[in-house]
Amino acid sequence: MTVTIMYPGIDMASINETAQWENEIYQIARGDKVEGGRGGAANIQAKQLGNRTRYLYDQMQAIMTSAFTGIYHASDEENGLTHTSEGELFFTSNGPDDEFIFSFFINQGGVAVSAGEVINGRAMLGLMGLISSVSYLEPGRFSRSPVHSAVMDKDRRWLSYFVQDMLHLKRLAVHGAMSSDSLDVNEIRVKGVAAPLNYLDPARYARVPYSEVATDKTFAS
Repeated sequence: MTVTIMYPGIDMASINETAQWENEIYQIARGDKVEGGRGGAANIQAKQLGNRTRYLYDQMQAIMTSAFTGIYHASDEENGLTHTSEGELFFTSNGPDDEFIFSFFINQGGVAVSAGEVINGRAMLGLMGLISSVSYLEPGRFSRSPVHSAVMDKDRRWLSYFVQDMLHLKRLAVHGAMSSDSLDVNEIRVKGVAAPLNYLDPARYARVPYSEVATDKTFAS
């Protein structure tokens, strides 16, 4: 694996990586001459990092090859059943936009029985905001609720909460953004349609630290 960075009008030499794990990365010292070339201090780090990258790349390729060796890659379930025998495993590719990028099946009596899926990495992108949480609700803030703790991501798109030991994850239908300490409106409209509201008497939720709360007409949310 050779990494070559080209700039118009400038001839650049390349760094040749060796597939080996470098135990440490050299830090340029104050007294080092920042020189180029294969042994130059300016290129030692790049060489070491390149070696690590090549090593990891080769390991990943070996793992992927080993994982799929001997498993028939079918165009669909019917094709997989045609090319496998009883008890054999095959898999299909579902495309880059599917929730699962690969689906595995076992041929059982001429029937494709699901054996599992490989989740599409894109499905994880929406969860990245949960890594950086900005709002954590203490159980005492909603003592009458069965929720034990709740976390909202920094973009207010995902809400996760625990009830006993079970994690619940809800994607919030938020389009645009609004932030305010108070909101005083006569009517709320959703896509041009008025959303009827009812107001709960504070006595209905005396242990909640809010003076009033708005809900929809069915009290469902």
